[in-house]
Order: sequence, then C-alpha cells, then structure tokens
Amino acid sequence: MTHTPGPWEVTPSLDPTVRYSIKAKENSDGICELIAEIIKTGFPFRSSDGLGNPHWFIDNDLANKITLANARLIAAAPELLKALTDLMDQLECVGIATKSEDIDWTEMEAEEMDFGNWHGTEGMSFNQARKAIGKAL
Repeated sequence: MTHTPGPWEVTPSLDPTVRYSIKAKENSDGICELIAEIIKTGFPFRSSDGLGNPHWFIDNDLANKITLANARLIAAAPELLKALTDLMDQLECVGIATKSEDIDWTEMEAEEMDFGNWHGTEGMSFNQARKAIGKAL
C-alpha cells in the first residue's frame, strides 16, 4: 500500500488561507501526518442587478458547505477503499465475481470483463469497483 494508512480526519485549519486540513490520526509517536489542505476559495455566482448588468458574488456559506463535504470525502478514502476491496474479495470468494491477478482491470472495457455468474448492471458495477480500486492503488 502506498498511501498513508487511515483513519484520516477533517480539522478546521488555523492557517487563514486554508479552510480545512485532512490529517492521519495520531500515530504511536504522537505525529499527525498532513494528508491534504482545502484552501479558502470562494465559489463565484453570477446574478443580475435587475437592469441586466451582470454581478458576480461569492457565497461563503455555500463555499464552506462544499469544501467541508469535499474534505469529508477525502478523509473517508482509506476506509472506502478498504470496504470496497474487502467486498470485492468476498464476492470473488463465493464465485459471484471473478478475478485474475494478471489483468489490469483499470484498462479493460466492460465488454471484455468476466463477471462470473453476473451480467448487465451488476457486471458494470463490478467493473466500476475494480476501476476505482485500481485508480486508488
């Protein structure tokens, strides 16, 4: 595994240019490794002054909600990857999905893949799961 092990957590940043920090939880040495920072940016929206003149504004409340949601998604990444990998392993063990160590699932098209006893939308979900795992690893 090449990424910093989870769990990761979201914390408000003390840096005035950063909205949130994503950090690995403290290890046995008392160190919290910084994973990512979500910088403070506004999300511009265009409106009109009623006379047809465009006006741009920043909605900081919306920007905060969006960046917090993004930070939470990033922080959940190690747990989501483990859950998806474990689920695919279990499906392969019971023969619902098949796996080959010699295949790069991230490069395959859906019609080239072997989904064991499953076809159609279930097979496409397996394809998406394998591609997501490949992208993360």
